[in-house]
Amino acid sequence: SKDSKDGKRTATIVAREMSEFLVISKDVYLEKLSKYQEMHLRERVSLIQNSNVFRTLPWSTKVLQTVCYPMERHVYPLDTVLLKQGTKASALYMLERGEANVFKNIKLEKLGDDGKPQFVNMPLGRLGPGDCFGFRAAAGDTYGARTRHNVTIVSTSPVIVHSLTRYDIFNRIDPTAKAELRRWSSTYED
Repeated sequence: SKDSKDGKRTATIVAREMSEFLVISKDVYLEKLSKYQEMHLRERVSLIQNSNVFRTLPWSTKVLQTVCYPMERHVYPLDTVLLKQGTKASALYMLERGEANVFKNIKLEKLGDDGKPQFVNMPLGRLGPGDCFGFRAAAGDTYGARTRHNVTIVSTSPVIVHSLTRYDIFNRIDPTAKAELRRWSSTYED
């Protein structure tokens, strides 16, 4: 605890059943944690370097690491809505494994028999490993700017995606990467 003068933890642990308690020294813990984090960072850098969008960029390893470090890995089952048209753009995603379909709801000019607007769900394409989506999360001049997704993306198989939040894009990654992602946000209509 930071309040403890001698550096020892001051928490109380209560076990309600027979348990074993493992004590690891701070040095060993930090060494193992460091190796674990380095391994995952290398995996994510490799993943980004092989993505359809990022592999064309002449970014240094250091810049790539600033993009990769805050990324979070998510696993979703078949038929999961990964991104919904009209919702707040809160993250940029990269598909590691699986596939997803891209749709856009388009308002028809003709009203329905009930006098209400009609919409058609138009398929736009398919995403696979290495594809990125959710670039709208990098749009706007500031973190607080409101941006919305223009399409819906639904998984057509179990998927693994990595996300980079809007907060991370605007506050944690290298300015070079941030500027490039913002440029792409006006190119990709998701």
